[in-house]
Formats: sequence, C-alpha cells, structure tokens
Amino acid sequence: MSDITNPNGPRLIYNDDCSNKFMANAYPLRAETLREHVATLAANGVDTLCWCLGTGFVADHDSEVYEVSGQGRGPFKSSGQWRMMANLAALIEAGDDPPKVICEASHQHGIQVLLSLRMNDCHQSADPTGPIASREWIAHPEYRLTKVARDYFLSAWNYAIPEVREQRLAIIREVAEKYDADGIELDFMRSPYLFNVDEAEQNQPILTEFVRQVRSMLDDIGAGKGRHLAIGARCLASVQDCNAAGMDVLTWIQEGLVEWLSPGKYDVTWVAPAAEFVQAARPAGVRILPTVGVCPQVGQYTTPEMYYGAAANFYFDGADGIYLFNYPCFGEVYEPEDLEVLQTLGSPEKVKQQDKMFCVYHELPESIAVDDQGQGTQTVDFRIADDIATAHQAGNLKRATLSFKLIDLTELDEAEVQIHDKPVPAERLKRQLWPYGRDPRIHTVPLNSYYQYQIDLDGSLVHPGTNSLTVNVQKNNSDSTAPVAVREIEVLVQYR
Repeated sequence: MSDITNPNGPRLIYNDDCSNKFMANAYPLRAETLREHVATLAANGVDTLCWCLGTGFVADHDSEVYEVSGQGRGPFKSSGQWRMMANLAALIEAGDDPPKVICEASHQHGIQVLLSLRMNDCHQSADPTGPIASREWIAHPEYRLTKVARDYFLSAWNYAIPEVREQRLAIIREVAEKYDADGIELDFMRSPYLFNVDEAEQNQPILTEFVRQVRSMLDDIGAGKGRHLAIGARCLASVQDCNAAGMDVLTWIQEGLVEWLSPGKYDVTWVAPAAEFVQAARPAGVRILPTVGVCPQVGQYTTPEMYYGAAANFYFDGADGIYLFNYPCFGEVYEPEDLEVLQTLGSPEKVKQQDKMFCVYHELPESIAVDDQGQGTQTVDFRIADDIATAHQAGNLKRATLSFKLIDLTELDEAEVQIHDKPVPAERLKRQLWPYGRDPRIHTVPLNSYYQYQIDLDGSLVHPGTNSLTVNVQKNNSDSTAPVAVREIEVLVQYR
C-alpha cells in the first residue's frame, strides 16, 4: 500500500487543531498566516499534516452538510470565543476557506495533507448551549450515549444509531469531494467513546462496516480525481483497549482499510508498547505512528526530553514514525527548542542521540496495599529504549538516574527498593524528605508529604526494554493512616 505524496509513507505526522489558529491570531485572520504556518512545518521535518475540521458537530470550514462554527450563534461569552468565530467567518467571506488554503499550501511545500474529522468530540459538555454545541446536537438528545466512563462523555453520540453514522459519512463525502486533500483522518481519540460501555465490544462489526464504507467512498471519489485517497486513524494505545471500545483495528489492518494507524492517548505514554500493532501491520503494509501527546498530566507540558523518550520507546518497538497532537499546545510562535523537536522526531537515528526522560505517571496503583503486619509490595514496569550500559562503557554517558516519589511514608516506616528483584545498593540510592509535599498554589497536581528517591544508573541495574521497580514497605507508624503510594517514576538519560 503506497502513499501518493510520500511513496515511503509518513515519518512525522502533525495534527493541527485549527481552532487554535482562529483563537490565537488577531482578527481578521488572513490566509497568508495559514500558509506561513504550513511552510514552517514543512521546513522543520513534518511530512504529513492532519488539518482538524472542527469538533465534528460544528464545522471550522464552509459546509452545506453541518453547521458552520459560530454561524448565527452570537453574541459570544468571551473575546476569545468571538475571535475564533470571527476569524473563521472572515476567511470564508474572503474566499479563503481554511481547508482549501491548507491543501494548496501543503502541496506547494511537498507535504501530504489529510482532513481530520473528530469522530466524537465532547467539548460541548462544558458549554451545552454555546456555539460549539450544534443545533443538530441540541435537537437530538436521543442520539447521545447513556452509559459512559464519566459524565463528561455523555455528550458523545452513539455510533450504534444509523443516523449518527450517516451524518459522519455525509461530512466525509463533502470534504473529500470539495477539497484537494490526500485523504481523511478518522480521529477516534476525540473521544474514544463511540458506544455505550456495556455494548462497545459487541458492536465492533458496526464500526468496522462504517470504516469499510469510508474506504469504499474514498476509493470512488479518488477514482474520479485520478488518484488514491488515504485513510489514517487514531486509536487507543493497545489492541485490548481498542477492542473494548469497539475498534477492531486488527481487521482494519488485515482488510487494508487504513494506510496508517496512530495508537496512543490524549496525553503521553512511555509504557504502552507499539509492538503488537507493528507485528500486525507490517505484513499488510500499514504504517504505525504512535501518538506523543502534549501533556503528561502531572501539571506540566511535555519537555523535549520527554518527547524523545516516548519516541525512542516507540521506535524501539518498530514504529514507522511519530504522530504529534496539538504540538506545542496553543503554540502559535515556535521557540527554537520546539522546532528542534520537530526536526528530530521523524528520524530514529537523531532521536537516539538526544537526552531523554522516560516516565511512568499514569499506570500506577493508587496506593501500596499493606497486610495486618503493615507489609506491602508494589512492582511497576518501566520501559527505556536506551542502552545505558553501552553508553557508559564507551564514555558517552554523562548521567543516568531513576527517581520516584514515595507519598506519605513517615520517618518511622521502612522502605526497600529493588530493580529486577535485586536490592539497590545503598551507595547508589539517595532520598530526600519533602515534608510539605507539593504546593497546589504553584502546581496543578498537588502531592502530600513525600520522599524523593534517586538511583544512579550505569547500565548494571537496567537494560533496554522493560524493567521492573519494586518497593517493599513496612508500615510501622500506626498513628499515620495515610496510604503510601509510588508516584512519578522518571528515568533521565543525558549524554556527553
């Protein structure tokens, strides 16, 4: 399966949330600003641009199929909301419909462009009567999900309902026929709730048939245009999670319904392996480009070292490239380090040479379960792509450390740290008490009092791939009932 613009397939895909452009740029937004943005991406390593069409309930482009964002919906509640709607209207009125401008600019600079449809965006949950809540969505509460993981996703539509699928197909047909894009992206990560949770897995055939219809439609439209139109899809970070959400991605791969898949999360994961996707996709000629998100959800944005660590783990698993979502978040002016990340991520060899941070933030139990004697054990896997031992032996390693936080351990309690079931030598381990924890006034993720543990690594303790950290706790302090928990595991690798 080949890619019409890049015969070798994408290496670095950039998903652009177009509403950021409309909100962050002063009114009236000109088409030249969009063209300059594409030129910057192309000059710094991006070979595929996924241009977001809006929420999927309102259109950030000129449309006759569904409601144009902001059209007839004022007055607006904030200057930012007004600016976003006014800039879109100004572009359309000037004859510079954003997808038209973006497709022209992308091809001028030699990069592939797919128009990205969010399959079930839920932004209207925060403003159910505002301009991003379409009149059609408001008029059809019976189309919405009723059983979801949390209430925020109750604004999503239920793909088990034929009218919902027909509406999405109508949008795809309109934009595929109207604009000179190289294909369509199906963004199932915004959001991954497509069916009621108790029906999702059994409804896999419904969603697979929907993807088949998209494939057939694009084949017909592409034939009329004299070229192949690609399909890319964003999905959850593991095949198991995809199946549970109703996404039978292995069938999509086997039937050649998609050119590439981007597994991942909204935020960043350094733990979920891409190998299971790669193993299934390679024989079918489908490319796997895992998502590296903009925020690790610990009160900060992703740093360059974090991007490189996540990308290195994905390349270690055989990924074909990297997918960036909202990079950098709300960033309309790129700092030099932002551009350097773009220039690096599409090349596995360049990524290898960079300092990295490998993290475990999400995949941690809430606390260490202790028995009647106060004893408890927690083992956490962490993944690192770098060969620290070889770098150390070659004299290229400047520093390598593993650190983590142990929450609510008191001075009377005890803790032993092991890597691969072997106690960490005392001379390799340091710990520091932070008695006040983390100040919620200056950090969005507060922590109670904790010990910061730091372990010096030279490669004798860890290896490339999956490693294990074990913390054995003896809770001696009966006057403290706060549960002890491991938080924020980080492996920092720096080179000379």
